[in-house]
Amino acid sequence: MAKSRSTLLALLSTTIATTLAVLLIPEDPSSEGALFYPALVMSAGLAVAPVVAALRYPKALLRGESLLSLAPIYWLLLDLLQGVYGMQDITADHVRQAFLAIGLFVVMVWLGAIRRPWRIPQVVISAVSQEFSINTYFVLAAACFLIGMLNFAVPCNFNVFEMAHYLGQERWAAPWGRGQLGGWDAFLDHLQYFGYLLPVLTVVIGRRVGVRNVRTIVCVGMSIVMALFLAQSGSRRVIGV
Repeated sequence: MAKSRSTLLALLSTTIATTLAVLLIPEDPSSEGALFYPALVMSAGLAVAPVVAALRYPKALLRGESLLSLAPIYWLLLDLLQGVYGMQDITADHVRQAFLAIGLFVVMVWLGAIRRPWRIPQVVISAVSQEFSINTYFVLAAACFLIGMLNFAVPCNFNVFEMAHYLGQERWAAPWGRGQLGGWDAFLDHLQYFGYLLPVLTVVIGRRVGVRNVRTIVCVGMSIVMALFLAQSGSRRVIGV
């Protein structure tokens, strides 16, 4: 019953917010901040159902439909809310179509959540049910840290002090920053993806041996260091992951 109420609330709030946002879009959306109010109304509409559900049961915020409903706010609408740059060569019709697409996506998410989910194939369950020893998990965590840090260490010639110097500085100030296409060393960008696994492995180890265990503490430290370097890029994609 609670899930049905959340779904109905989400459908209503998303539909109303999408309609109002489309009506608020100015004929000239190219200037900075021109789409702030449409984005604000749209964000509020998308967030209503997840927030209301979370007030009753905080863990409801981690349900798939709640996360997917909030995702467009972070990934798509935050730029418009910040108004940090204009949108040249974009017409009002383009923006209206984009808002309608966002609203349609979220509505379909909530409608899909009404149905019972498909059964996960047994081969997938078997693949993710493999258990390893604590030492194996710790070695994996250390390997992910070392490989992930290569993206930052190689451009600095493994100078730890130089690497730390660029933390917190402007995105393109660090030697590991690059343009859209990059050069032959652009493959280094992919090494940082190993760092995304560190928090997961840290949780696995922590649940097995306890938070105060040396291996857990080491993994927490590696996760923090990796997060600091990943966040230096300022990339919404990286920070979101």
